[in-house]
Amino acid sequence: MIRSLIVSALLISTAESFACEQLEAQFMGLVTDSRVVSEIGVGGCAYKIAYSYFGPSGVCPIDYAEVVFKEIRDFSCEKKNGQEISGVLIQKGDDLEVE
Repeated sequence: MIRSLIVSALLISTAESFACEQLEAQFMGLVTDSRVVSEIGVGGCAYKIAYSYFGPSGVCPIDYAEVVFKEIRDFSCEKKNGQEISGVLIQKGDDLEVE
């Protein structure tokens, strides 16, 4: 009985100390609203995604409602409107990246 209490306490403390540094989801969709960004000190492009599939990670999931209207920065400017896109969407703080 005491062993099971100790094991339970250790598992709970380990789970509580686990924090996600980045949130993730697999996705498919189309690039929309692609544009050049010319803010002071920051260049590149930005675009949004019209998601046709969005599968949040089971470990550190992104909430769809938080990213559906957010822009993704693309310093290579390779993405164009209407282009298909898929991969892993990663959120680090307020920034979104596609991997």
